[in-house]
Order: sequence, then structure tokens, then C-alpha cells
Amino acid sequence: MEFLKNILKGLGFALIGLALLCLIFFLFNFLGFYFVLLLCAFYTWLAFAFFHYRYVRQEEMLGLLQSAVDSNLPVAAVLRAFLHDRPSGWTRETILAVSMFLIFPGYYWFWHRGRDFDSRLKLLLELLESGFSLSEALQVHPSLVSRDVLLAVALGESSGKIPEALRAIPRWQQDRFWLTSLPRIAYVLAVTSFTLIVVGFFMVYILPRFKKIFMDFSLQLPAFSRKVFDTADFLLGTPFPLLFLFLVTLAIFMAAIWSSTVRWYFPVAGTLYRIQVQGNFLRMLGLALQSQESLPRALAVLLGSGFFPTPARMNLVKLINHVEKGGSLPSGLEENGWTPPAMKGLFEAAERLGNLPWALMEAGLQRSRVASLLANRLTFTVFPLMLLALGALVGMIAVAMFLPLVELIMELA
Repeated sequence: MEFLKNILKGLGFALIGLALLCLIFFLFNFLGFYFVLLLCAFYTWLAFAFFHYRYVRQEEMLGLLQSAVDSNLPVAAVLRAFLHDRPSGWTRETILAVSMFLIFPGYYWFWHRGRDFDSRLKLLLELLESGFSLSEALQVHPSLVSRDVLLAVALGESSGKIPEALRAIPRWQQDRFWLTSLPRIAYVLAVTSFTLIVVGFFMVYILPRFKKIFMDFSLQLPAFSRKVFDTADFLLGTPFPLLFLFLVTLAIFMAAIWSSTVRWYFPVAGTLYRIQVQGNFLRMLGLALQSQESLPRALAVLLGSGFFPTPARMNLVKLINHVEKGGSLPSGLEENGWTPPAMKGLFEAAERLGNLPWALMEAGLQRSRVASLLANRLTFTVFPLMLLALGALVGMIAVAMFLPLVELIMELA
């Protein structure tokens, strides 16, 4: 049901975007392509600014929580002092309202007010001061911190060792990967959009005139040019299947962004996501066991945290059943997809030596580092290949246009 709901969401946004594109093309004709390209570049920059701002605010919240618990100060008092020092006033609100009106009219009044960082922090303080625990309050307003922090606070409250839990949060997080990868993705999308604009202009305006000129001179196009032009005619003659394929692909990608379940099964990127989830699980399980939590209790806390996607929770339930039946933790981790087979011997040796919590935490950090390295390798490998493919496409079209010109000049000479 979640998968279908996210697919429908993605398809709905794709249809809305298609309707806006049709309106732009109707108003601006072919110049609408350039207008759309500028809009894409502008909103990509906005997305990068938003993700960077959210990442900075979440890191700031993590630093405040660590300072409060390390100093044995009330968390609410520290957050209240921080909120008091935040910039405010009608001048700032006016600047925000005007700038957001230029981005999207009405966004400030209908969405931003009451949902910005300061407003959410005020609501969090009200919950803390009314008796909610830190983990309960953060569950109500989860966007204030990363998901790693949510799980660490829940484990820390369960074991009574919140400082140790917060210090166990890795410095590499998923948001940081997106912050470094988003500019490269935006560059590839911009180059792709510009290439499609050039190709579309060529097929709609240049190609028919080319053919008419050669027909007037009773000449035949070169074989390579004919193949390229026939392909262009075929694409122009069958736009609806291509449009449907584009919408379905866009819906799937948007569903993968919104749904952790779709992201879990997504090709290539799903492998990286699963490795990162494994690292988080092993690290937090080691922290819980290091805090003298019993294994069943630690697994129950992890299951009830809501931190893991649905497929991971199913694997966690299988692991809990395995442990309750008397199975060993190392074999259960391997059988239920939480560790690669090579780590089973390490955990068995650590269990015999009595330092299994340390081994779990180190293994979790190693899995997080592997996910980070693989993600960076993927981006540095795929993006140049995409640019090479675009360059080959542009070169093929340029050759297909140049060969008829050469033949025409030679015939006229």
C-alpha cells in the first residue's frame, strides 16, 4: 500500500509538472524550453540551499543537545537560550516574505509560517516543558534533528546514557552525501536539458528544411544522415509512448525519494542504502549492549524506534524471533541480512572474548564508511559516463547535419 501511495504521489506531481510545461510552451512557444531550463536551474539551486540549511540546523541541534547532556544542564533551558538568540523581528520577516513571494507566490503565508525552524523549536520546547521526554518530543517534530539523532536519543534514554549515545553518531550522514552530489546531479540535468532543447529545435525546425532543400535539388541525403533523420521522424511520430515512459520513470524516482521502502529495493542506490542502514543498526545495537542492556530489550527498543524502513523492520523481527528461540546473535545477523558472511567469524570471536558491543560498533562504522566510499565512487563514475553519452549524441547530430552540407556544396560546385 505504501509503495502504491508513493507511486501515485510521484505520478501526480509529474502530471502537475507536465501541465505547467504545456502552459509555458503554449505561452512562449519554442522559447518556453529556455524558460523551463532557467526554472530548473533556479529551483535546483533552491533545493541545494534548502538541504544545506536543514543540514546545518540539524548539526546545530546535535551540538546543543551534546553540550546540554555533557554539562548536566536542562535541555529545555539550553534550547530556550538558543531560541532567544535567534534573529527575529519584522524586518527579517518582511525580507523572508518578499523573497519567498519571488520564489513561489503565497508560499510564505500558506506554508512557511508555523513550519520554519524557529516555530518548530518553540513547539518542541512547549512539549519538553509540559513533561514530555526528549525522545517523545523529537518524535513529534522529527525534522529538527537527523534520524540518527532520533534513534540515539531513544537508546540513550532507555539505557540512561544519552551522552554516549549522542557521541556515537557518525560524522558521515546520508544528507552530507546528497549535499556533495546534488551539484553534480544538477549539472548533468542542466546539460541534458540543454541538449534536448537543441535536439528538439533541430528536429522541429531544421530537419524539414534540410529535406526540402535536397528534394529541390533532386539529391539524396548521405546514408548516415538518413538514419539519424529517420530516427528523429520516428520519435516525433510516436511522442505518447515516450511521454508515458518519462512520466513512469519520473514517478518511480520521486517515489524512491519519498519512500524508504521503494528506496530499499531500488537498483544500485538500494544497495548503498541497505549498507548504510546496516551500519546504523550495528552501531546502535553495540551501543545498547555496551550500556548493559539485555539483547532482547535492545532489539525491542530498536524495533520500536521507527528509525528503520519496513523491509529492515521485517528483518529485525526475524532476528528477534531467532534470538528468542535460542539462536546466537552472529548467526542471526548473517541469516537475516544485517551483516555480510565475512563478519560472522569476527562477531563469534568477539562474543567469546566478551567485547561483542565494541565489535558491533566498529563493524557499524565500517559499513557506514563503505556506503560513503561506494556512493562517491558511483557518482564519480556514472556522471562522467553520462556526459560522454551526451557528447556522443551531440557529435552524432552534428555529423548528421554537416555531411549533407558538404555533399550539397560539392554538388553545387
